[in-house]
Order: sequence, then C-alpha cells, then structure tokens
Amino acid sequence: MKRTVLTPQESWRWQHFGIATDGGDAADTADPDGDGQNNRYEFVAGLGPSDATSRFEVRIEPVAGQPDRKAIVFWPVLAGR
Repeated sequence: MKRTVLTPQESWRWQHFGIATDGGDAADTADPDGDGQNNRYEFVAGLGPSDATSRFEVRIEPVAGQPDRKAIVFWPVLAGR
C-alpha cells in the first residue's frame, strides 16, 4: 500500500475544505469567505478561509521609554512562515 504524504498547504486544504487539491473553494485563488484575501494568502498568514473575521493584523505602536521609536506588531505569527 502506497502512503500519500501531503504538503503543509495540502494538509491545510484538507483541514478546512475536506480536499487536498487546488480547486473549487479550496483553490489558491478562491476567496470562499469573501474577505478579500485569497486562500493562498490565508494559508501563509495562518488564517481561517471560511471565517471573514479571521484577519491578519498589522499595527504600529509606540515603544515604551523610547518616544522617537515605533514597533511594527503583526498577528498571527506562525513558526516557519
């Protein structure tokens, strides 16, 4: 029996769409939740492709004790991405 090993993106598709192939709602260019972010972006960012409120966030915040500095804060952060 041959064992199939899925890529991380195929595993993500399987988890969210029940298929591992790049097609239909699971296609890289699809945006099934209508949030303006395609599946490829949502995979890389670690977002949920069927939840329009699952968004990548970027903020600029002041750095405590350093009034002339700003920090770029982004979320979510996934290891290896």
